[in-house]
Amino acid sequence: VGASKTEKAKRTRERGKRESVNRLISIGLHSKLAKREMKKENSKLLSYRKILHEAITQKLSGVTLNGDYDSRIPGNLNFSFEGIDAELLVSSLKNICIWWTNIIFHFLT
Repeated sequence: VGASKTEKAKRTRERGKRESVNRLISIGLHSKLAKREMKKENSKLLSYRKILHEAITQKLSGVTLNGDYDSRIPGNLNFSFEGIDAELLVSSLKNICIWWTNIIFHFLT
């Protein structure tokens, strides 16, 4: 004899609750993994940022780092270039991502 509609509905609700719990556990595990990977990635980005900052400031004069060097996201540098035509600079750069606002360039490593 088949189960009553009430029993079927109860089993359906229980299955839904189990699936919700499994999803929450999965989200928690993925979050933990992402946090661990983000620490590794941030470390790499900080070293790339240091290399790029040193190369630009040592090889070019009239360059100013906008903002605090340490208080920024790891993959970001923001420079001002004294006496440089902003449009000419942007058009001459190849294979680099730039976010341009007025005369400020954001080099994303």
